[in-house]
Amino acid sequence: MADKVTEKALEKEIKQVEAKAEKKLIETEKKVVAAEKKEELKLEKKVQVAEKKEEAKLEKKIELAEKKLDKTEKKDETKLEKKFEEIKNKPMHFGLKNIVNAVREQDKAKLLQMSKVSLWLENYDDLFSDFDPRPYGVRALSDDFLREANKVSKGIGYEGVELTFLVPVEKRSSSDEVIIKKRLRDHFKKHFVEMKKEKQGILNLGLGFVFFGVIVMTIAAYVLFTFQEASFFMSFLVIMLEPAGWFLFWEGLDQIVFESKKKKPDVDFYHKMSKAEITFFSY
Repeated sequence: MADKVTEKALEKEIKQVEAKAEKKLIETEKKVVAAEKKEELKLEKKVQVAEKKEEAKLEKKIELAEKKLDKTEKKDETKLEKKFEEIKNKPMHFGLKNIVNAVREQDKAKLLQMSKVSLWLENYDDLFSDFDPRPYGVRALSDDFLREANKVSKGIGYEGVELTFLVPVEKRSSSDEVIIKKRLRDHFKKHFVEMKKEKQGILNLGLGFVFFGVIVMTIAAYVLFTFQEASFFMSFLVIMLEPAGWFLFWEGLDQIVFESKKKKPDVDFYHKMSKAEITFFSY
């Protein structure tokens, strides 16, 4: 009987020890999970802080670059203004007027050469369509890029246009830039030729309408003048020819004056871009 009691007591003690051990294991597991969560939160906070720092650095770089561009442009403008004021304030006789005009023309040429079309890019893919997976050499250009370039290029002359792209330093590649420059030049030259042909086609169509309208009206006038004793057929012919002649004439003028002007903005844009010097800079 004593042996049985001692065995039961031992079994109870073993069970109590096992229960305690299980509790400790559960507690330790909970502590490990909590520690892992804390580490994850710390890492996430560190990553967020690092990202915010990087964004702040990029914003500062962009602001510095913009300030530098503004300063250079303002310096050039002030220099030109000082030159003009000096020339105006100096007493000059009639012979110096030609010299002053020549200086002004040179300064205007410098201003035109300083004219730039500058665009910020996150990477080279911003220039191309997201739906076209082909390489840069044959890939279709982005409509957003073309619209923005068209908007920025308005008010800039045809000569001395510089198309400048600002790209992050770590994402620049000289080999890709050579391919992209060639792709852009080919695109702009091709579309300039196409738009020019379309405009010329509209003008030719309008001239053709005007020409045939004049011929039809001439025939109507000849019929009226020759056959004064009008028969039914001649009256019907004149009634048909007169409105047809006027329609062709005015439709031709509409094509020449109004429809051709609708193509002018596109022709001007591609003309500028086909002559533009394309450059890439880092920020």
